[in-house]
This record gives sequence, C-alpha cells and structure tokens, in this order.
Amino acid sequence: MEFVKFTPGEYLDFEKEAVQLRLDIAAGKAKMPPMGGPFGKMEPKPYSEEEIIAYNKKWDPYNPLFNDPEYAKKAGYAGIPAYPGFCMAMAMGAPGFDKTMPSGGFYYTNDGTDIYLSRPVVAGDFLKNGESKGEFYEVTEPGSELRQWYMGGEGTLVDEDGNTVVHSFSNTRDCYKQYTDPNKKKDLSDNMAEWCDYFPPAHYTSDEDWDYIRELWSKEEIRGAEPRYWEDVEVGTFMTETCSGPVTYMDMISLYGNRMPLTREQLCDKEGLKKMFRDPYGNYLFETSIHLGTRNLPNGRMVFYNDTAARLLARTVTNWIGDTGYVSRFCWRFFPFFKEMRNHYVPKDYDLITRVVPGYENRPLNRHGSEGDTVIGKAYIYDKRIDEAGRHVIDICAWGETLDGDIIQVCPMQAVLPTKE
Repeated sequence: MEFVKFTPGEYLDFEKEAVQLRLDIAAGKAKMPPMGGPFGKMEPKPYSEEEIIAYNKKWDPYNPLFNDPEYAKKAGYAGIPAYPGFCMAMAMGAPGFDKTMPSGGFYYTNDGTDIYLSRPVVAGDFLKNGESKGEFYEVTEPGSELRQWYMGGEGTLVDEDGNTVVHSFSNTRDCYKQYTDPNKKKDLSDNMAEWCDYFPPAHYTSDEDWDYIRELWSKEEIRGAEPRYWEDVEVGTFMTETCSGPVTYMDMISLYGNRMPLTREQLCDKEGLKKMFRDPYGNYLFETSIHLGTRNLPNGRMVFYNDTAARLLARTVTNWIGDTGYVSRFCWRFFPFFKEMRNHYVPKDYDLITRVVPGYENRPLNRHGSEGDTVIGKAYIYDKRIDEAGRHVIDICAWGETLDGDIIQVCPMQAVLPTKE
C-alpha cells in the first residue's frame, strides 16, 4: 500500500496540531492567525477613481460607463461604478493547510464565490468589514487515500452608516495524500509538476476560428443610456453574446499582474523557500505557478484562475442591461482542476445551466479554462421577480463556452432594472 487509508475523525501525528487549531477556530476557542504580507496590513479606505478604472479596464475596456467618469456622472452615478467582482467581503473562517505538511501530495479548490450587492459600488465608497462567520468540517470518505476538508464562510462590507453593501459567500476544499513509507516524500515542486498532467488539450485557433471571433465581436451591443425596463423583459430571453480571447499567457500576466517579484529577503528565507515551486532551471516561483509558471515543464501551460472566465463574460450582462441597471449578484462556479476534487461537495447551483437553459440539459460545466481558450459569454433569463427589498430583479444563468463547445464557467447572476412605475 503506497498511501495511507484515512478514517474520518482519526488523525495521524503530523495532522493533529493543525487540525485541532482549525477546529478550535471554528468553535470560537481560538483566533484566526494574523495574515502575513500586504493582506495583513490592509486598512479600509475610500475606493479611488483610479483603482476602480484600473480594475474596470482589465475586464471591460469597451463600455464607457466603466471607463469614463464624465459619462458615468451623466448616467446618474455619484462616482464611476465598479465592474462586477471589484470587491468582496472576507470571511474569517479557518485557514488553509500548509501545502508542505503531507508527504504524498496536496490538492485544493475553491468551488465558487457568490457576491450580492445592495447597490452599485462606486468611486468614493468607504466600505468596512462587517459581520463574518466561517465553517470548517471534514468531508473525507472512509477508507479513502484522500484526507479532505471543507472551509467556507460568509462576510459583509458595510458603508459608513452601517448599511450592508456587499454580502459574499465562498468556500475552499483542501485535500492531501500521505505516503505509508516515512522515508518517502513528494516536495511541493514535485507535487506541482505533477499537476501538469491535469491540463486539458490545448485549442489551436485556426483562421476559421479567427473569422468567427471577429464576427462575434461585430455583433456585440452595448445598451448604454437607453433604459432596459423590467416590464419589457421576457423570461426565456438569450442575451447578445460577447467574446473574449483567445486568452494568452500574456493576457493572464496583464489581468493578474499585481504580484510583486520575490524579494531578496524571501529568497534568503530557507524555510519559506520550501513552500515555493522550483522550476527545472532552479528558479523559485510563488506556489501559484500552476497559473503563470509551468510553461517550461512537460505538458505545462497556464490555466485560468477560478474567476477568469466569469469576469470576462460578465460584460454579456452589463452590456445588455444598460446604464440604468446594475448587477446585484455575481457568482462563479467552475469545474475543479484536480480530479481528486471532482465529487459531490459542490454548491447547489453548480448545475444551474442544465436545469434552466433550453438545449443545455445534457451540457454541464465540464472543463477548467486554460491558455488558448476563447470565452464566448452567453446568458439566459430564467425568471423575473420583485425581491425582498422591493427591487425589480431578473434571474440570469450566464456561462462561458469555448470554441469547442466546452462549458468552462457557470455564473448564476441577478440584475436590478428600472421600472416604468
């Protein structure tokens, strides 16, 4: 037997201290360890026009509502509005496990994030963390080679008057294997190199593909200043498609290029280096090398972050609703990258597309996005209603589809529209 067979609730020596800390945090008997790096020093401050525009331009450089302060002011906004996903609340749940703790390999996933807004977030908003709560429990299957944990939580962001503006939910699952041979160990670099075997086949964008992409671009429509009234919306409507990509390695660096290079201090910290990926040339990279640093490994190339396709395809909805509407729910679900994580521990609306979109009953979310994928943004209105706050809302299933017809992101969304009343 190469790997340990785990029993839920019975912990090996190397697990006991780490597990007990997280159980104590979940029970309120211990505090969350302070966050290191820049995240541990962040103080709430008003969102500046510059940072909102910088975010907006990454994901939708085309709509003037998100890129032109004067245009946004004429549209009735107090400050330039943030494109969906700009901010979410931090939930004080249990921390993830140290990825160098087990000897046989480590796998993890964020099943999805769900963000609700009571109103648009705009430049000048000063939002602070409100209430938060977390969950932590074991989801190991008896006799499995995988020890598996669920770590979830929810939190809010409130304005200066104490009103909740953002309410978000998210969860992470950690899972690991342990060799039975105490002398055998897979270090983090070996573990991450193994992940390249999970990469789906790359799509080559042909001349015919490029013609189709340009055709989709030519048909995109930005509703703009003309109001889209709730009364005029019909359930069963497919929104006009958008197209982003093909997403290249350079695109990913541009979209997520806010990580600073390793410092001399980090490169001199021998314990810290054990938790970093070391490439075949002996260079150290952050552990997120699966996204940006595996190109020089066999079969290796960049894969999407969990939210990449979602942020690109959100403009399918923002284009369609116009300036007077706003996205009140922005959520992303995705196909877990690691086969170890592909079990039933997923959010309840993971399969929304198969339940509400005609023609997609047998076309589920089936692949994780990766380098070379083109994200065709699609969206379908499956309900309309007046919510508990009295807002006129449409319920939307949006999704990202590749040129090959793979579904790489499912995004349950809601939007608030103006009324004729």
